[in-house]
Amino acid sequence: MICKSWLLPFFLFLTTLSSLQAQQTQQLSISGQYQNTTLTTFIQEMERRYPLRFFFREEWVQAFQVNAQFDNLPLPQALAQIFQGTDLSFILYDTSYIVLMKSPAAIQAALRAQHSSEKFIIIGDSLAMNGQPAQLSGYIREGKTGEAIVGASLYVEELQQGTSTNLNGYYALTLPIGNYHLKVNSVGFEEEQRSIKILSGGTLSLDLFESTARLEEIVITEQAEDANITGAQMSATRLDIQKVKKMPAFLGEVDLINSIELLPGVSVAGEGAAGFNVRGGDVGQNLVLLDGIPVFNPSHLFGFFSAFNSDLLQEATLYKGGIPAQYGGRISSVLDVKLKEGNLRKVQGAGGIGLVSSRLALEVPVVEDKSSLLIGGRTTYSDWILNQVKDIQLRKSEASFYDVNARLNYRFNEKHKLTASSYLSRDNFVYAGENAYGYGNRGASAQWNFLISPQFLSEFRATYSAFDYEVTNDQDSTEAMKLSSGFGIAQAHWGITYFLSDRHQWDIGVQASWYQFQPGSSQPQGEKSLVVPEKLEDEQSAEAAVYFNDEFTINRRLTLNYGLRYSWYVNLGPQQVYLYQNSLPQSSSSIIDTVQYQAGEEIARYHGPEPRVAVKYGINGRSSIKASYNRMRQYMHLISNTTAITPTDIWKLSDRYIRPQIGDQFALGYFRNSLGNAIESSIEVYYKEIQNLVEYKNGAQLLMNDALEASLLNGEGQAYGVELFVAKNIGRLTGWLAYTYARSLRRVESDFREERINFGEYYPSNFDQPHDLTVVANYQFTRRIRMGANFTLSSGRPITLPEGSYQQGNITVPYFSERNQYRIPSYHRLDVSFSIDGNLKKKKKWDHSWTISVYNLYGRNNPYSIFFVNDRGGELSAYRLAILGRPFPSLTYNFKF
Repeated sequence: MICKSWLLPFFLFLTTLSSLQAQQTQQLSISGQYQNTTLTTFIQEMERRYPLRFFFREEWVQAFQVNAQFDNLPLPQALAQIFQGTDLSFILYDTSYIVLMKSPAAIQAALRAQHSSEKFIIIGDSLAMNGQPAQLSGYIREGKTGEAIVGASLYVEELQQGTSTNLNGYYALTLPIGNYHLKVNSVGFEEEQRSIKILSGGTLSLDLFESTARLEEIVITEQAEDANITGAQMSATRLDIQKVKKMPAFLGEVDLINSIELLPGVSVAGEGAAGFNVRGGDVGQNLVLLDGIPVFNPSHLFGFFSAFNSDLLQEATLYKGGIPAQYGGRISSVLDVKLKEGNLRKVQGAGGIGLVSSRLALEVPVVEDKSSLLIGGRTTYSDWILNQVKDIQLRKSEASFYDVNARLNYRFNEKHKLTASSYLSRDNFVYAGENAYGYGNRGASAQWNFLISPQFLSEFRATYSAFDYEVTNDQDSTEAMKLSSGFGIAQAHWGITYFLSDRHQWDIGVQASWYQFQPGSSQPQGEKSLVVPEKLEDEQSAEAAVYFNDEFTINRRLTLNYGLRYSWYVNLGPQQVYLYQNSLPQSSSSIIDTVQYQAGEEIARYHGPEPRVAVKYGINGRSSIKASYNRMRQYMHLISNTTAITPTDIWKLSDRYIRPQIGDQFALGYFRNSLGNAIESSIEVYYKEIQNLVEYKNGAQLLMNDALEASLLNGEGQAYGVELFVAKNIGRLTGWLAYTYARSLRRVESDFREERINFGEYYPSNFDQPHDLTVVANYQFTRRIRMGANFTLSSGRPITLPEGSYQQGNITVPYFSERNQYRIPSYHRLDVSFSIDGNLKKKKKWDHSWTISVYNLYGRNNPYSIFFVNDRGGELSAYRLAILGRPFPSLTYNFKF
């Protein structure tokens, strides 16, 4: 295991680094002899010899001469000597800025005397001028809808510095007083330029309007063109929803999750598998959030459809590594999905009608420029798809789903905003007319954003999320029963963003969670059923965490993002806990006693630090090197003995026997842009270690097991890989190529032979797929007509197969290999789409498009699994199971109004 004893001292060092560097300018000493030297020449020499930058008005220094001699004199004393007896003074700002000032009366006179044809926006009040740098803040919003623009960039030409808006469209810049030219832009919007005169602190909010780009200027990213080079964050992808909508999708339904699976480092177990795997982790190690609401099953209909309605989404960010300290609870990745705010100025709608599903989204202003309601839903009529598959049992099956979203925003003023969101989804599946499965998510959140001051932004959020499933079998049987399970999680989060300066942005917060699990219950169904009712004991736990994160721009080349999260977890009664004999493997036969814990009584407690750090070194304006490390703790576990996520998978809380999972990940990457940011490329390597992985024993019974810990094993894992990514972001042809070489290995060692897997040696996990190649391309023929294609090729996943058989009477009994020692054949597939948009009139009440797509164009019969049956001679024969072995065309009509 990795030694972490150095981490806490290291982070204490980082938190003091800011104050230490703030003293560097004060401690800087200068030497030199100057006689009748103009002040301009003196300043130029100082900027050349030392890490300094001066700000002043040219007319103030033109006639000023320096006559002085310095011998290793501290900078403040040297400047005081130069300006003694004059009407000039100076201010030391941050680590390297020096602002030259005249007396307040002289400044106001100069401002009044300035003559220029250029119109300036006055920020602040001349009576409040004190010579100190001032803070400019405000909001950037869409001019058409009033919604906040996330990631809009602001740039001050004279200072060569800038910032970007946060999730609320808010920004803050600290500037010396003076005149500046401010540029504001976001991809897809016309650039806005303002000439501003900073007198003191003030606000400036702007609206941006959509642009009509020329064909050769089409860009497919919402963030700044060089954000992958300049930002410290690595192993993260911010998904442009408009780009996602242009990609081919299964049966015409735009899909966020399937788009994520095309990124490097992300894979899926196979066709018809829900969820996704990130850098060697399983699907239960991904935290999926929708407006802060945890979503536990992010897919519909066996993974072919995402649980998110794309017409309602504003943005989505996937963190594969270098995860900020604000996030916790999962060890592999975070997918943070945000809903739109909703149009604040007019009614707006969007939707689509396809062969399998239909969707509708509405944006309604409740109070103009203050409040809006966003609501949308989807449903499906997909039974005919199952009639097309080759498996006879699936042809007899039925499947459907629906989901509904709603979000209400109320903006009291520029300082206060209240948001409420809700989500509901349900899937129903009847297998071969016998077993009926029903499962779904439901959740709600309320968030209050409070701008305490231009430097302090407060956010309070409360959420509730629940997941449940039920399985009902044939009611005409004596074994007919209804099996159900579910859980709910209530959470509260309070965080503050502190814009300390242009070099520091602090995020500080506290979080609390309450878990309530109902592991399972069974009830008889029908008059013939002889099933005895049974209910497992409820489980409950509490978790709390505090965090601190700082984005520290040390200089133009070096940026540091570091943070620390500390979490506490306690498993509570009432609950009955079995005690096992230490000299024997855990099983029902080794139980020696039972302990009954009362309500609120502590059963198990865990806690620990979760440090995070990421650093960026800019080689030049086109390339940079980044490195990151993060530790994550996970207190709830997805227990499954299947490769893909299923409705009957079990979520289990950490307790006396099942310890929290701990993941440590290191990553190193090189990032480069070419041809004016038109070509974006990167290579990342990562290594991950996982403690306390939960595996299952061979032949384990997971459902309705009151001693589940006896069927589980604690193990460890490691994952490592290389990710290559090349993207073309501008022009008629856009897209990317991604290749990943990755391994995901596990090991379960024990003093008891029965509790070892593969003799205690490392073995491939169920989702270990060493090679993964993806090619995504979109070609814009005209402004109305475009074509898209996706191609994916990956190694087959591991599988455990019988290596022989023996006869026991008239029964053929197979004996199996060690776990995951074989692989199914490789997977590859090509999808294409062709879209035609409506007319290009700017002012139109109804807009529409047609999309024709083909999933699995050349009909690859990709095996999902391999199963064995006894033939007539009593021998075992192998058969491939493919979910879809043929092309699936679709036609979708999309509309907006």
